[in-house]
Amino acid sequence: FQWGLPRWNRVRYMEKSFFDNVMNTNLGGTFLCVKHVLPYMEDQRSGHIINFGQGGLSGRANPESIGSGVYNLSKLSIRAFTQSVAAEELEYGICIVSMGPGAGDPKSSGIATEEAPEWARRRMHGVEAVGDRYLYAAEAPLELSGFQVALVDGQLAKVQPG
Repeated sequence: FQWGLPRWNRVRYMEKSFFDNVMNTNLGGTFLCVKHVLPYMEDQRSGHIINFGQGGLSGRANPESIGSGVYNLSKLSIRAFTQSVAAEELEYGICIVSMGPGAGDPKSSGIATEEAPEWARRRMHGVEAVGDRYLYAAEAPLELSGFQVALVDGQLAKVQPG
């Protein structure tokens, strides 16, 4: 929907199966990955999990994003899931954070891949801007567990809600 392709339907016209598919893919996939890696990490009493949750509630939605409500819900749900599971796993020394693909800016709207149209590639950062942000997240201290993080000026920082 960001690249001028057919937008997702407004909720009024959305099929429940579509809603379920988006939630099952994003939130359900995150759940399954975390669920199945935890026994190994608990046994070794350490580990890092980086979930791909991003987004926030920043007031009125942009009219260009109509139809993306279920996607946004799934990503915000991943942030809530991260927070809850991090509390469960703290005693095992497992650090669980969420991080978006934005190019170093916590409020960034993501990145444009080579498949994106030219206008999007001019407006957004490319994949090279992701850099080593996930390497930093893979070494996050336990104090950041449960939070949405971003790489800001070469340091991991909590992203403030909103």
